[in-house]
Amino acid sequence: MFDASVPPASAPAGYRAVAGYIGGDTPHVWTDAEWKRFDGLHKLPIWVRSNPADVDGEVEAFGALRRLYQLRVPREITVAIDLETAVNDSYVRKFHSVMRWAGYFVWVYGSASTVFENPVAEGYWVADYAGKGPFMSRTGLSRPPSTPAGRTMTPRWSSTGNTTGECGSRAVWAVRPAGRPGSK
Repeated sequence: MFDASVPPASAPAGYRAVAGYIGGDTPHVWTDAEWKRFDGLHKLPIWVRSNPADVDGEVEAFGALRRLYQLRVPREITVAIDLETAVNDSYVRKFHSVMRWAGYFVWVYGSASTVFENPVAEGYWVADYAGKGPFMSRTGLSRPPSTPAGRTMTPRWSSTGNTTGECGSRAVWAVRPAGRPGSK
């Protein structure tokens, strides 16, 4: 999986998944057209908040929901909250509570040195620049990105309009051609 603040014109060779930015304090929120460039890839929407003490997690989650609705992302998928090195129990719990109320799952992303100090939500997505990560952890214990229970960490999904992918046991976003999020 790759990500970029400003996405490239096409995916780098060999990548099957892309993580892109839907809001928060990211320098660039991906446009609909930028997301569309990667219709053939698996997608992970990311909400960035490097200074969670300055904002309300509930208000932020509703901002994320607004953008997911605009992109027609169905319920029952995973959204990452990118905290970098920030630790804020209240922010994560409020953000996660609203997202679960709305039918979405949350991975907490951050540096290996701090991310486990935040509540887990549905899992941690850990930035580890020691040559072994990033990796997923559902319990707070380090696990390499290869095969927890025979599965890879790369979300699999379809660009045909069906939610078909999963990471661990969580479904991920598939692009729906029309309708509201979660509509059939």
